[in-house]
Amino acid sequence: MLTVGEDFPTACPQLTDSVFRLYSAYFLREPDQAGWAYWVTVYGSAPNTNLEVISDSFARSDEFRLRYGALTNQQFVELVYANVLGRQPDPAGLAHWVGSLSRGYPRGSVMMAFSESAEYVNRTATVPPLAGYLMRYDRGMRFDCSPDRPGWD
Repeated sequence: MLTVGEDFPTACPQLTDSVFRLYSAYFLREPDQAGWAYWVTVYGSAPNTNLEVISDSFARSDEFRLRYGALTNQQFVELVYANVLGRQPDPAGLAHWVGSLSRGYPRGSVMMAFSESAEYVNRTATVPPLAGYLMRYDRGMRFDCSPDRPGWD
């Protein structure tokens, strides 16, 4: 059993692997140890922070802008499909995600939806996310991230 703000989430692959997948999805690389440790700690202990907030931060990062430049919504969706799924988007999927972005859906949310997908979890051979990964974790919350019973206690 882990408690937010104490031992959270360094011993929980359901959470650390989510951050790992974001690095891989955005930057096509494994995280550096310092960056990974920083974002895992933020994920587990910073007020009002969840994976979506971290993903939004990656989408606005200097590394992302320097690597890809300014992207239209369509270019961003095509990049997400290529980086995460290794293929071009189907027309319906492209229209859906471009439309969502055009209506104000954050880019970080789009990338997170793909990086947490079962398809990408399988491609990266990582541990599936903890149920409730969109939640903001408050200090003192307790959950069980054991492989046989991941979730809130």
